[in-house]
Amino acid sequence: MKKSIIILLLLTVHSISGQSLIQNKGSFEWGAGMLSFKGAHYRGSDQSREWFIPLPYFTYTSDLIEAEPSFIRGTFYKNDWMAIKLSILAGLNVESEDNRARQGMPNLDYTFEAGPMFIFNLWRSESKTFSLTLETPFRMVHTTDLTYVDAVGFFGVPYLSFKAAPMKDFYDFGFEFAAAYMWGSKKYHDFFYGVDQQFATPNRPVYEGRSGYSGTQLTLVLNKRYKDFVFVPFFRYDILNSVAFEDSPLFKRNSYGVGGLAFFWLFGNSL
Repeated sequence: MKKSIIILLLLTVHSISGQSLIQNKGSFEWGAGMLSFKGAHYRGSDQSREWFIPLPYFTYTSDLIEAEPSFIRGTFYKNDWMAIKLSILAGLNVESEDNRARQGMPNLDYTFEAGPMFIFNLWRSESKTFSLTLETPFRMVHTTDLTYVDAVGFFGVPYLSFKAAPMKDFYDFGFEFAAAYMWGSKKYHDFFYGVDQQFATPNRPVYEGRSGYSGTQLTLVLNKRYKDFVFVPFFRYDILNSVAFEDSPLFKRNSYGVGGLAFFWLFGNSL
């Protein structure tokens, strides 16, 4: 798989986290670090690999904008119980020559997504240490190899998110646990799981994607800051039983996990 600093941070954080490690409004911090994780080539693949990617790191939080390497969110409307935001994120590619099921097929190029996100504040503790939200991003997806851009459908990931701020009783770790229901359009599923006639083989029949349920996702992200260092262990588990693309010849596993660690050194900040 090719690597690009343009396609940044965690496969999990962009799915479940609107929480910044920096709490001050109007704050910006930057640094550098390393992301290490192991996961499947794509959801439903029976092959996985490990990545070790050096990364820049930044967070920016204001009343209108949240930004981290894996996403950018701009707030259009906000009150005590809900917010409407613009959600933007990006994803890595897959070289088909490295995947048995996709041998001879076009690569799965980088993706980037953009669309509205509705956030509903369901509950918050009096101390504001804990909170429960319902977050509903719905994004249009594009693919690119940095020489072209093509629209490949829509993807929705409504999820319940339970967040905890860093706690002394938990060794100053904070965490976020999320459970997501995923839905994809026909064109989106066809991009990942479709097989055109020219790429069909005796063991890989023609397949055309269809819209519908795209799986359930459970994610746990921990975070700890010690002076100028940030540690982010994470784990994500996808359950893909009865998904809309389960009869695709490219769909090989109905569950899989992604786990890893991000480590950052912060060496600049401004307010």
